[in-house]
Amino acid sequence: MNNLPFSVAQRLQTQHLSLEEMTAGVPDEKLRQEITPGKWTVLDNLAHLAALQDVFKGRIERVLEEDEPTFPPYKWEEDALFAQYRQLPVKELIAVYNDDRADFIRYVNTLAPESFGRCGRHLVYGRFSVADLVEMMILHESHHLFTVFKLLHITPK
Repeated sequence: MNNLPFSVAQRLQTQHLSLEEMTAGVPDEKLRQEITPGKWTVLDNLAHLAALQDVFKGRIERVLEEDEPTFPPYKWEEDALFAQYRQLPVKELIAVYNDDRADFIRYVNTLAPESFGRCGRHLVYGRFSVADLVEMMILHESHHLFTVFKLLHITPK
């Protein structure tokens, strides 16, 4: 992780752990409950976060294999892994999420220092490096963790 800024490396290693802390003791029924009509549940947010790690790893792999590949925006409606994860019991999904994060960290740790400067392009966010991709994942994750926090504190309508 020496090739990532300190704060990115720290968040990559620990930020995801807050999900288990926030949902500990909360019944699955509440985590599957639609709090705001038409919006994602806590479980949907968790399934998205778990699936997204695979998406970002795949994007990093493409950046390392291709010269400045272009990436379209992620579409959850087309993500089979997201759909599969939505069906899992919450405890099992959190275990998958944590295991996948450990795998992602190991993968990032195997990258050569020069790999972090290789670039790709996103149709919305423009040009980015591998280091930027890791930070994008962490920042996107924090957005969903905050959403989970809010959903756990909102009274259903």
